[in-house]
Amino acid sequence: MPRQPQISALENPGLFFGRPLYALEGDWTFTVAGHGSFTIPSGYRFDGASVPQVLWGFPFGYTPFGVHIGAALEHDWLCDTRVIPHTAAHAHFYRRLQEDGLRPGQAWMMGRAVQLFGPRWKMPVKK
Repeated sequence: MPRQPQISALENPGLFFGRPLYALEGDWTFTVAGHGSFTIPSGYRFDGASVPQVLWGFPFGYTPFGVHIGAALEHDWLCDTRVIPHTAAHAHFYRRLQEDGLRPGQAWMMGRAVQLFGPRWKMPVKK
């Protein structure tokens, strides 16, 4: 089984509105293919995969906390810090979903949603 971060829930969303909020317990180090290793500091707060509540449960099978939480943590941090291009961050999210054993169809759907609707940014020009 893949290694998963230790996470604590800070907020639980209501029935129809809101998003969960999590905090990382302990530093988390991960590697992005072609970009090196990164460490997320303990205490980092993130919302996990930002999926609208209407898509939770049936028929999509998404839950706010599950197998995807490690991928969501790393993706949220990459989006917040913008240390790599958004295309690489989104591709990393999809790879992590697959590595962690998310069902192939669900991994594809979540990966595709991030590619289409996830944040985009321009990398600074290196001098």
